[in-house]
Amino acid sequence: MKTILALIALAGLAVADFSGTYKGKFDGEDATLTLTQTGDAVKGKISVSGFDLPMSGTVSGDKVNGDMTIATEKLPFRGTLSGADLTLEFGEYEDGKANYADADKVTLKREGGASTISQDKPKEKAIDKIRKAAPTGTLKDGTEYTHATGGKFRYPKGWRIREDQELGAVELIPPDPQGGEKFWVVARPSEGATDPASADVQNFLDMTVQELNPGAKKVGKTEACPAGNGKGVVSTWDAGAKRIRCYTTILKGYGAVVINEGPKDRVEARDAIMREIFFTLGWGQGKVDAQLVGRWSYYSYSQVSGRETKAFATLAADGTFSYESESEAASNLKGKDSGGNETWTGWVNSRSGSGFKGTWSADGSTLILNFEDGSSETFSYAFEQQGSAFVVKLSGSEGKPMEWSKQG
Repeated sequence: MKTILALIALAGLAVADFSGTYKGKFDGEDATLTLTQTGDAVKGKISVSGFDLPMSGTVSGDKVNGDMTIATEKLPFRGTLSGADLTLEFGEYEDGKANYADADKVTLKREGGASTISQDKPKEKAIDKIRKAAPTGTLKDGTEYTHATGGKFRYPKGWRIREDQELGAVELIPPDPQGGEKFWVVARPSEGATDPASADVQNFLDMTVQELNPGAKKVGKTEACPAGNGKGVVSTWDAGAKRIRCYTTILKGYGAVVINEGPKDRVEARDAIMREIFFTLGWGQGKVDAQLVGRWSYYSYSQVSGRETKAFATLAADGTFSYESESEAASNLKGKDSGGNETWTGWVNSRSGSGFKGTWSADGSTLILNFEDGSSETFSYAFEQQGSAFVVKLSGSEGKPMEWSKQG
C-alpha cells in the first residue's frame, strides 16, 4: 500500500512540458509568449505593446515560477499549465519577496489549441510597467533631452537636437538625412482635449498639415501607437511624393506630437525608430533659474491715460508661480458750452485687478509661464543691477521690455 501511494505521489510531481508558443491578449494588447524548456528550467519572452520582454523560471509539476524583465526591473510571475491553457500572474517584489496580492492574471492559449482567452483581473499594473519601461534597442545608448518646460524624450546616438524658438519646436537631426527628410517634436496646449484620437485633435492636425503642405491628404486610418505615458495614435498624410506622419499623445495638458516628413520610402524606413522616440515622451521637473526664485514687483505709469499699474509675481523654487496686479486710472474732465466757455469740471477714477497661478520654467534666457487655464506665455529675459536694485528685463513678442525689481 505504501509503495502504491509513493508511486502516486511521484506521478503527481512529473514535470509538465511548457515549451511552445502561446497567444492571447494582455490588457487589450495582442500578446505572444514563446517558451523553451530544458529539464525544469524554462526560458523565453513575451511580446506585447511592441516590446520583447525576457522571461525565465523553474518548473515544478504543472507550475512555473520566475521573473519577467522590463528594462532593468524584474517582475515576479507564476503560472499553471492546464492542457493548452497557461494561466500567468504578474506581481511585484516588495522587500525582496514576490507579492501577488494585486496581481494581473491572464490565460494564454498554446498555439494549435482553441482561441479562447480569459483575463480575470483587467488591471493595468503590469502592462503599465511595460508602457513606462526604459527605452529599448538603439535608444538605450542614446541621449535624453529635457526642454525648459520639463518635457523630455530620448533620441538615438549620433543624432543632434536643435531648438527652433520661432516655431516653438525641437528638431531632431540624424547623422544621415536623406531626401530632405525632417524630424520634429512639438507640444501645444491641449485646451481640454484628453484623447489624441478624438475628432477635435485629428481635425486640428489635419488643418495644420494642410496649411503647411497645401494639397496634403490623409491616407489610411488613425492607428493606435504605444505611448509611454498613456494613449497614443499615429496618422499619415501624403502631399505628392512627400509623406507626413504624426505620432500624437496628450501629456500633462499638452498635445505632444513627433513628426516625420520626407519621401514616402524614407518615412516608412524611419517608422520603427520614430515609434521608439515617441514611446519615450515624458514629463519631468522643468528647469528653474535660481536667480528668478523670489518675489518681484513691476510698476508703470502712463501720463497720457493717467493709468498706474502695480503688479507682483512670486516664482517658487518648486516651479509654481502666482501673479497679482492692480491698475488705477484717474482723469480730470472739463465741459464747455457752444461758445467755448468752460461750464463744468470733474474727476473720474477707475480701478481693476487680476490674479493668476500656474507653473514656470526658465533655462537662463527663456522664461515660460504655464497658466492654470492651459494657456502659456514665453519671454526672453536678462538681469541687470541698477544701483541697489536687482532687475530682470522681460521681453515678449510685443511691446517694450518690462522691468521687474526683486523684493527683499
